[in-house]
Amino acid sequence: MHRFYPLRTADKGNGRIRCGFHHWQYNKDGLAVGIPKCQDMFGMTPRELNARLTPIEIATCGILIFGRFASPEHQETLEAYLGDGFPILQAMWDLQHAPYAASTAIAANWKFGLHISLDDYHLVAVHPSTFGKNGYLGADAVRYFRFGTHSAYFHGADDNALANMVSDCRQGCYQPSDYRIFQFFPNLVAVHFEAARNWFVLIQQYVPLAADRTLLRSWFCPAPFRPIERGMAHRLLRTAAAPWLPLIVPFYMRRITNEDNAICEQMQPQARQIRGRPILGRHEERISWFEDSFSFFRNTMEQIALRWPRHGPLSATAPRRGRPASRSRARRHTSRRD
Repeated sequence: MHRFYPLRTADKGNGRIRCGFHHWQYNKDGLAVGIPKCQDMFGMTPRELNARLTPIEIATCGILIFGRFASPEHQETLEAYLGDGFPILQAMWDLQHAPYAASTAIAANWKFGLHISLDDYHLVAVHPSTFGKNGYLGADAVRYFRFGTHSAYFHGADDNALANMVSDCRQGCYQPSDYRIFQFFPNLVAVHFEAARNWFVLIQQYVPLAADRTLLRSWFCPAPFRPIERGMAHRLLRTAAAPWLPLIVPFYMRRITNEDNAICEQMQPQARQIRGRPILGRHEERISWFEDSFSFFRNTMEQIALRWPRHGPLSATAPRRGRPASRSRARRHTSRRD
């Protein structure tokens, strides 16, 4: 973007890319080809100025599309970054069902929302009629896995459960038997769960809008796994519930999400009082893992920023004695801003 004004904010669309701040217009390659009064303002034509948008690299995992700003500091492929999570995400989605999409505003920092998705200790207090209706989780019911910067919670699994799941997903024969949730650093959550003997998958993304505002984006649809059918009773239950699940599942999703969000919003006013890390129990262990990864990436980015050339704003290269700024200088400053 030019001077940090957002060019596109909609989820989808097409047409010309024109900045609403100064009416710079860009072509499909991100080159600014239409710049009002370019010769007067910068002493050269738009082509000579060569101002470009930072390109976005695109990669896919199944039907999911990921993007990142191109950088010589980060050459890792998406498959390498997701690690064991790559074949799992591939297996959880297919093209047979259009996902149900929803967005929820949270009046709290995005990390509060992410933390609560990593917390299995709050279930009784916050979700007494759903996740917490049977009391606190027993130690044997919780199995955590850490892979790279990411983590997962499996219900009632053994130490080999993650490796077995990865292998089955790669071979296309994975069949779930319990609730599982994956957190992909920094802000993506993927879940598969059962409702009335049918399997569903949920993806959530915590998008920071401001220090105290977050947009929670959610997508869910039937999972591409065989339903649970252990006899006639299961088959009848699944058949009878099928017409109502598109209404029932979103209702419970909103209910659980709203309960979590309410906790986050009550914590936000105390955010400035937080000093250091909190006391975390066994069922909050993944919060500590996340914070370790967050600290590592923050320190890495700070080191990279120190190596970047530092330039002043465009006004720092004002023409001398009525002469336009040199082409090389104007080009250098403008490309840093776009």
